[in-house]
Amino acid sequence: MKIMFRHIFAGYRCSKCSETCERHNGTSFTKLHLIIGLVFALAFAIRLFCPPWELQWYYFFGIYAGELLLFFISGLSFSFFSGGMVHRCKNCKAPMMFCGRYFKYEDKPWPEDHAIFIIHAVLNVVIWLNLARLLAS
Repeated sequence: MKIMFRHIFAGYRCSKCSETCERHNGTSFTKLHLIIGLVFALAFAIRLFCPPWELQWYYFFGIYAGELLLFFISGLSFSFFSGGMVHRCKNCKAPMMFCGRYFKYEDKPWPEDHAIFIIHAVLNVVIWLNLARLLAS
C-alpha cells in the first residue's frame, strides 16, 4: 500500500495585470493519519482497559474518535501560525482574486506534515501526563 499525501492548493489571479499563481493552503486527511491515530488509540486504550480504570471494549471507538479529533486540533493550531490571508501580486502589488481550490497528491511528506504529526504526538504526551497525574492523586 503506497501512502500518498494530499495537499490543498488555491489558485489566484491578479485583478490588475492578470498574473496567476498557486499557493499551498494546507494538508488534507489521508490514510496515514488514520493509521497513526489507530496506533495511538490502541496504546491509550490498553492503558485504560487495565486497572484501575477497567473500561469496556466499546470505549475504544470513543478513544479513536478522540485521536482523530486531536489530528484536527493539531492541523488547526498549525494553521494559525503558518501565514497570513492577504495575497498580493508579486509584480504590481494589487490584490489577488481567488479562483478555486484543488487537491494535489504527493509521494513524500512536506515539512507541514511532519509538524502536524509532531504536534499530535506532543498533545498525546500531554494527555498521558495528565492521566498519570490523575492516577497518582
